[in-house]
Amino acid sequence: MRNPDRIPLKQAAYQKVEAAILPTRQSACVYYALEIQSETLVRYLREHRLRFFSYVLYVCKETVLRYPFLNDFMLGGRKYRHTTMSVSTVMKKDVSKEGSISLVKIELEENQTALEIQEKMDRRITSVRNEKELGFKQLIQTLDRLPTPLFRIGLSLASFIDRLGFLPASLIHADPLHTSLVIANLGSVEGDAVFHHLYEWGTSSLFITLGRLDDQGKVNVTFTIDERISEGQQLFKALAFFRDLLENPR
Repeated sequence: MRNPDRIPLKQAAYQKVEAAILPTRQSACVYYALEIQSETLVRYLREHRLRFFSYVLYVCKETVLRYPFLNDFMLGGRKYRHTTMSVSTVMKKDVSKEGSISLVKIELEENQTALEIQEKMDRRITSVRNEKELGFKQLIQTLDRLPTPLFRIGLSLASFIDRLGFLPASLIHADPLHTSLVIANLGSVEGDAVFHHLYEWGTSSLFITLGRLDDQGKVNVTFTIDERISEGQQLFKALAFFRDLLENPR
């Protein structure tokens, strides 16, 4: 049975040509930066007891619902749409230890509020830090045992199987790079937003980084996007919607 995490989409002739000219995500990257300025956002977060990152996840979910093409991805020259929306992010397992990180994936549901997303994220944080979720950890430990040449061969084979649509569902579920988007909250480590690459492995067409939200509501946000999933006009509309929902929370 083919992977239930995706559905194939029809491609126009120019999209097939574009996919042939730009065969990888990295070759098809476009970059966009937003500088958000909103004291309204700061007040909203304080009044609703929300963390900035939780509200951004909510904004991502609402933006994808309004502009579903953001949930699309290219694989093997073909275009697909995720059947669910998921977000992956880096999480510190132990804030006192350097290198103690885990990449985790959470599924966002259509009717979830920002507070419900925050509560779900809190449960995942607790679960990961208590090592109750071992799927991704076990996957990494297994791969770490392989010699580098064998790992590369295995990855190439897995990529081929993925393109055919027969990658095991258990692997897709455990792998945080089989996701709608990856987001890095760099402001949580006193960093600023940067332009990040896309990963060739997995199914993510979008990478977002966040800077630190200051007391005046100023924060930088960057996007790295696979241009093959959208036309420019629709992409700019989606980014404008994202900005509006951040600067005018509701």
